[in-house]
Amino acid sequence: MGRIRKFTQEAYDALQSGVSDDGEILDFFSDIPLNISNFFNSLELEDDLSNFQSYLRDISDFENYTAKKIDDIFRDVINVDETYATIFRDFND
Repeated sequence: MGRIRKFTQEAYDALQSGVSDDGEILDFFSDIPLNISNFFNSLELEDDLSNFQSYLRDISDFENYTAKKIDDIFRDVINVDETYATIFRDFND
């Protein structure tokens, strides 16, 4: 009766491959082109999804995602799934 979420290990791996923990100084310099584009309202990463890995890397960098943040998100999703699975299991019993 369970519902399987679409973001699985494959999605997790893709998201993790798009992040780097290079440190604040390198992150600052890698964000410069994205910030300039955003300032001139020309940052439209979602318009060209032909290279999904590049899109993930750019949006992850711009939003300052780290491997730890992605781990936290997935852990939270698992916790929500387990919580609701218990609620529905108890409800059906």
